[in-house]
Amino acid sequence: MKQLSLEKIKFINSYLEKSDVIFVDIRAELTDHIASAVEEKMEAENLDFYEAFKDFMVDNKKELLKEKNHFFPSIVRFSKTLYKWYNLAIALLVAITFYFISETILPFINVLIFGLIMCFYVYQTASALITKKRFAHLEQVTFSLTIIYFGSLFFNGFYKDFHGNFYSLGIVSFLLIAFLIHYCLTISKFNPKLFVR
Repeated sequence: MKQLSLEKIKFINSYLEKSDVIFVDIRAELTDHIASAVEEKMEAENLDFYEAFKDFMVDNKKELLKEKNHFFPSIVRFSKTLYKWYNLAIALLVAITFYFISETILPFINVLIFGLIMCFYVYQTASALITKKRFAHLEQVTFSLTIIYFGSLFFNGFYKDFHGNFYSLGIVSFLLIAFLIHYCLTISKFNPKLFVR
């Protein structure tokens, strides 16, 4: 099977970027998919790279670019992170901690969680502006996490005070910690230098 050179793979990536696939993770997946399909087409039809690429994109571009906006795969990826042993250990630790802490501390924890989510939004936005790299899966999961948080605030209004109870804050804290782990794993996949010395 004919292997594509790094230059050809960069060409595919650049083509996708010019086609408004702005998210690094989606572009990487599409580049891999297109490269494999073009290699097969080159082999099967004895074409050079540019002919095979052009033929493949004429037939498949519209369908491939539809994939760049899917929300569900992001949630599936994140949910797989939740079942890792370290996240389950963290969930147990968070549950035990919230069970034993005083109810006077719950409002502080609620504000802390809100602050962490807002700090993350600011960090993610600044990072995207500075590095010009956006990750669809992280942005979509961040949005979901925020919806969960504000949903828990809404339901806390039905309790004796609006500051939260240890059940809802425990769930949101667990999801936040799991999200931070998921964030580090996703970023390290695309930029391992950030996490390796």
